[in-house]
Amino acid sequence: MDQKFRDRFAQVILELRGSEPQRSFSQRLGISQASVSAWERGSLPTIESFVKIATLRGQYPEEFMAELYNRNPAEVAIVDRAEIMTKAQLIESLEVLVTKLKEKEFEAN
Repeated sequence: MDQKFRDRFAQVILELRGSEPQRSFSQRLGISQASVSAWERGSLPTIESFVKIATLRGQYPEEFMAELYNRNPAEVAIVDRAEIMTKAQLIESLEVLVTKLKEKEFEAN
């Protein structure tokens, strides 16, 4: 993997973790804190951990990989995407959709 890929992956981890401590973030993923620390410094995860991170982001691994390579991910049906999302991610997505629908309804009037 090239350095740009590693840098983008590290940035994703930092953004996902936000202000959450490395320890609790790693526990949430079921991995070691050392792994999170290494990722943030440019190391790459195992395939299993990569899948966990993609799922945490509500993405298929292929979509996440394409994003890290700055490529357009293949279109995935919304029903397929919903299958891998957590309840919290589904609720957030629905709230965004409702807001967008209200905005469009307001624009139409």
